[in-house]
Amino acid sequence: MALNTNMQRLTRAAIREAGMPYHGRNAEGAPPHAVQALVDELLGDAFLQHASDLHFESREDGLHIRLRIDGLLEESAPPLPAVLAGPLLSRVRILAGMDITNHLTPVEGHIRASKVYPDIRVSSIPAIDGESMVLRFMTGSDRALSLEELGYLPDALKRFRTLIHRPQGLILIVGPMGSGKSSTLYAAIEELKDPSKSILTLEDPVERILDGITQIEINAQTGLTFPVGLRALLRQDCQCVLLGEIRDEETAHLAVRVALTGHLVLATLHTSDCISTIFRLLEMGVPRYLLAATLTGIVSQRLVRKLKKDAPDGTGCRYQGRTVISEVLPFSPECRQLLLEQAPASAFRQYQKEAALPTLMQDGLEKCRLHITDEREICRVLGLCANQ
Repeated sequence: MALNTNMQRLTRAAIREAGMPYHGRNAEGAPPHAVQALVDELLGDAFLQHASDLHFESREDGLHIRLRIDGLLEESAPPLPAVLAGPLLSRVRILAGMDITNHLTPVEGHIRASKVYPDIRVSSIPAIDGESMVLRFMTGSDRALSLEELGYLPDALKRFRTLIHRPQGLILIVGPMGSGKSSTLYAAIEELKDPSKSILTLEDPVERILDGITQIEINAQTGLTFPVGLRALLRQDCQCVLLGEIRDEETAHLAVRVALTGHLVLATLHTSDCISTIFRLLEMGVPRYLLAATLTGIVSQRLVRKLKKDAPDGTGCRYQGRTVISEVLPFSPECRQLLLEQAPASAFRQYQKEAALPTLMQDGLEKCRLHITDEREICRVLGLCANQ
């Protein structure tokens, strides 16, 4: 994050406020409460650069600031002086409604939207050199993308649409953190919206407001957990449930049982691909016969950077924006039989191959062929060597 002229001016003023003499030129006209103004400037600038996350990291040599843009963290300016770490992070805590005296345990907070940045979710954790804080920008006012806009290839999109338009069953969107799972869930719900349907969501937190949908935010402090919410939804006369995340065994069992009662359940899970998701659910104690009866399909995805139309060769800036690479596994009668027969993962992968269902790598290579992205980016995201 490069410090613009105004940030440099505010930094000098903030250092004076913190009681450390600054030996450069005077910052004439610097506003009072420069720390507050500097924080506002940093948040606004990060949002203007389309950052999804802003990191404040206290280290021995100062306060490092990094932005996550298009999935990559970057630090393009020297750290702020260490003397500013305390005042600056305390200001963020005040904005987020966090306890400014608790520096020994992890704390979370929420900064409400202003004229220059959206709602922000704040997480702080103590580290050996001081506080480490991550701010997640929640662009909830943005419209939900359509399924077409997510970037699925035509065959994958057709398979995905077939899954979500079934009247009941469990559909899982899987991948690591930051792979766009929530955006895909929202796009699916937007497509399913219908005045004749009742659709409810359970989210932690609600990341985007959906018109015409009843959205419920998890609040563990009041006892509203995912399991409690799922049980309550069974009495709400709804046809479709969006479950933000399956985090534990109890939630996994309840999600399966809700699907078994005739609901369509869309949920996310942190697994690496479609096949590993099946075995993760078994590890969570979901009985095979229930999983075979309810699982409709699994969609695994990652986000990769897109090539610019005039992408230069070599080390120039080649990318702009991101798109999805995916694999879609409809849970067919053959899959159910493999599950009930306790077949190993290799048998499912053989079925995936024989059914001509592209893997994440194959989907990515097709996008390389179409010049949407390149092999270097696919290998980076999938954790492979560039020559594989």
